[in-house]
Amino acid sequence: MQVNAPRLVRGVPTSLLALRAQVKRLLVRIRYYVPPGFRWLAGLALMVGGVFGFLPVLGFWMIPLGIAVFLLDVKSLRNWWQTRPNRKS
Repeated sequence: MQVNAPRLVRGVPTSLLALRAQVKRLLVRIRYYVPPGFRWLAGLALMVGGVFGFLPVLGFWMIPLGIAVFLLDVKSLRNWWQTRPNRKS
């Protein structure tokens, strides 16, 4: 019996590429439709909620999402994030 191997594009599973695309679309929508002050509060709230990731509703996934939302308004950090060297081998 043959087990289905995950499909790869340049060594990355297609499911991971789809997830990246969805997160990117989400961040673009947040940047355009959410006011800057509220983005800071939402980012901080997501990071604080992520600390309580052991609870059923909250999760550790909230920490990186909160950082991403928070970085939308911090121009110097956003520029560093976008121009950092690619660390893949």
